[in-house]
Amino acid sequence: MTSQTPNSPDSSALNLREQKISNGASVLDVTTLPSDARTQIARWPQIAVGQKLWLSYAGTNADDTPYAAQTYDATPVPIEGLPGGMYPNAPVAQLRGLKDGSTLRIEFKVTFDGSTDESTAVLFPIRIYTVKALVALKPEITSVKDNKGVEIPDGHTTVDTTVKLAGTATANTKVEILDGTTSKGQVDVDGNGIWTRDVTGLAVTSHSFTARGLYASNPVSTARRVIVLAALTPAINSVKDSKGVEIPDGHTTVDTTVKLAGTATANTKVEILDGTTSKGQADVDGNGMWTRDVTGLAVTSHSFTAKGLYASNPVSTVRRVVVAHPLAISQSQMNLKGFKLIQNYGWATPGEVIGNTETRVPTGGVPPYIFTPENSTFASVSTDGKVIGLKNGSTNIIVSDASKNRVSYQVVVSNVYRLITSSSAMTPAEANTWALNQGGRAVRMDGLALNYNFSVLAQMFPTEGASGGRWHVPYEGVPPGVRFYWRRYADEVVATGYPISDLPTNRQFAFTLVPV
Repeated sequence: MTSQTPNSPDSSALNLREQKISNGASVLDVTTLPSDARTQIARWPQIAVGQKLWLSYAGTNADDTPYAAQTYDATPVPIEGLPGGMYPNAPVAQLRGLKDGSTLRIEFKVTFDGSTDESTAVLFPIRIYTVKALVALKPEITSVKDNKGVEIPDGHTTVDTTVKLAGTATANTKVEILDGTTSKGQVDVDGNGIWTRDVTGLAVTSHSFTARGLYASNPVSTARRVIVLAALTPAINSVKDSKGVEIPDGHTTVDTTVKLAGTATANTKVEILDGTTSKGQADVDGNGMWTRDVTGLAVTSHSFTAKGLYASNPVSTVRRVVVAHPLAISQSQMNLKGFKLIQNYGWATPGEVIGNTETRVPTGGVPPYIFTPENSTFASVSTDGKVIGLKNGSTNIIVSDASKNRVSYQVVVSNVYRLITSSSAMTPAEANTWALNQGGRAVRMDGLALNYNFSVLAQMFPTEGASGGRWHVPYEGVPPGVRFYWRRYADEVVATGYPISDLPTNRQFAFTLVPV
């Protein structure tokens, strides 16, 4: 520029300085400019009170709009400025809003004759600054989120192939996003120093993201690591009851609490559904395993699925469980008191005797049922719950189901006898003595007992009629001196009580009943 007086100061006399630091530089760092910064105007020859001053600033704002300010406008030279020049306050707040890299122009004018007409003022050498308005911050990646907006901690996993990165850097600059050494594009940093970037098409592998500042010495952020996993379809691999017993698909339990276990993509979540009803969520661990207790199940059929809370929400195959009523059976005592006659003579028997067998089955529980006599000496029980008395006495019948639940009831057996026949014919008196020696007991029995126990009566009574009968000794409930005599007519047997005085004189075979 030019000056209209040879006594004008040179350009070094006009400096924007901090706390009276003279000799300004060509770069003005507004980021470090203190709030009380001043512009130094050195004393010039012929300075005098009454001269008028103009001081103006011109540049470009950060939003690219023109900047202009004037702090002296026909302002008189102050008395304190005469000895060593002036130090007016700089418009610091405005200067801080200048665009980085732009030019700041400071002009100073004086009318030596004290005129207020600026057009007659002498323009001193213009001071030009290059504005530094940026703090070269190291970029940071402060957030990585999946496509549902869920934060992915550093080093953790996701099944999403698109992630949203966000972070900070020097305001109004750019950063470049890198995945390892591969550029994922550039992004603008806003006026608040914030930037975001969607990174798409990520491969199923580990990724290491950094943000590199496209300013200063290209500072680079700390790496932010993300592992992209394949979006596996969840599976329910196990359903167990409260005893830890596996419940196969479609089978039954009496438990109203079951433990589900399965697999899914590691470090995610699954939601457990019973039909369409949510039974809560389960965390999937780093090995891809999850478990969930489902409680309060109603007595009905249940259809469980596991829905992945990731990707497109894949759903597992259905696992079905039927919850039944608890195992139960009548607790009343079972009394088997039909006449059961046991013999070792090879006579044909019908297998079962009326009154010596009964069937009792449970309800609820998980079939199949297992029936077990606590003591098999007294009774036997079939796979369908039919109990047969074997010996006089009592025992318990234990019933268990497939889930190892147990119930029981008592069975009492009576009227089981071993039938013993004499090997020779004898008189009634001899027969009575023989029977007592065998341990025979006085038992009241009608003819149906023999029909029930022996299919072919002729094996016991080879000869039909009175001549082929047998003495039954002793016999309960007959008067003293009376003996019972059994004989067969066709397929029936009848018995007659004979007073001793009327007994036939012929000798006959006898039989007696010994309790078992």
